Amino acid sequence: MNNLPIHPMLVHFPIALFCFEFFLLFWGYFKKRKDYLDLAQVSFFGAYLFLLTALVTGYFDAGGEIADLFEGSVKPHFYAAAVLFLISTVRLILWKTLGKSGQAGFVPVKLTGSALTVAALLVTGYWGGRIVYHG
Repeated sequence: MNNLPIHPMLVHFPIALFCFEFFLLFWGYFKKRKDYLDLAQVSFFGAYLFLLTALVTGYFDAGGEIADLFEGSVKPHFYAAAVLFLISTVRLILWKTLGKSGQAGFVPVKLTGSALTVAALLVTGYWGGRIVYHG
């Protein structure tokens, strides 16, 4: 374990940005605000980059060994993070291939994906908190 773990400091960026993206998609869709939808896209891409950084630093902070990730309370946190990464990667592909942020027909799909991402964040954060507070 590192003397100064970086992962706990970085995880807050994807959490905040994914939640902000959900808010922007929700507000932009129902208020018909394209500028909010465009900002949601920027928020998503930033969140995805920080998610990748958080995953890498989590791996190294856990000791850099895959076997270490499958012990104790790290195991469900690892699996939840893997699901979060999978959902986010599918969403990245959808953002890039299925439409621009201003296409109203695609916004409900983005909003649903964003809600799933926030749900996965909650589960991942729960298990991360268990590691911090319960060992």
